[in-house]
Amino acid sequence: MSANLDGEPPARALVSRLPRSRQRAGFAVAVLGPVLLTVVLLPARDALGLDTVLLLFVLVSVIASALGGVLPALAASAIGLAFANFAFSRLKRNCEQERSNSNKRLNKMEHFVWCSGTT
Repeated sequence: MSANLDGEPPARALVSRLPRSRQRAGFAVAVLGPVLLTVVLLPARDALGLDTVLLLFVLVSVIASALGGVLPALAASAIGLAFANFAFSRLKRNCEQERSNSNKRLNKMEHFVWCSGTT
């Protein structure tokens, strides 16, 4: 069995030595941070680039990591990626615009290829 730098097995490396209160705070930031960030940024999503939005979600992950350790950081990263992909992805917006535009019609195959994961 391999060990990390402290000589502990890999499974023990994920167990945090931080107090439970800090771990709970980290998980609270990991869950609530992406939700609140999405609500705040949603009105300005056309003015913001995806790179800016993703950087702000990474900031939430760093804050969760500083508070609670590795597991809250992983949770914040996964939740932030899901929210950023759903709310700020240009592909989703392009597909929504194509659906609402009655002058342009996508054939079924193009619609499936370009918009399959965004409905």
